[in-house]
Amino acid sequence: MATIDVKRIVALALFALCGCTPKEPVELGAPCSAAEKVEACAVGKLALCKGGKWQETMACPGSEGCYRKNIGHGSTAAICDDAVARAGNVCSIARQQICSENRRSQLICEGGRWRAQATCPEGCSWGAKGIECR
Repeated sequence: MATIDVKRIVALALFALCGCTPKEPVELGAPCSAAEKVEACAVGKLALCKGGKWQETMACPGSEGCYRKNIGHGSTAAICDDAVARAGNVCSIARQQICSENRRSQLICEGGRWRAQATCPEGCSWGAKGIECR
């Protein structure tokens, strides 16, 4: 007769109920618990539980916004479509460059925010050498 591992069943039940994948979209500034250390989607933003509150880590202005993607083994990850950016939005990689949403500016990440670095009258795009502003 097989024995039942009650501790394992309870642990699996708690894992399923612990909020490890929070109900999305989360509300920025709303309380969260230490168990919610994963990134989550807020409306159009990627968020992380820091200091007991959901905080924005990155804006996701691309056409996909923020969404969940299956990464295998029953796990998902919050994915941010950051193919373009908005001046003033949060960024995390200093000196990184990207095109603005309307493709008329080249932006750079400085001080944790995107700022316009150059105007691109003929458009901004990804090229062989990175961001190209024409």
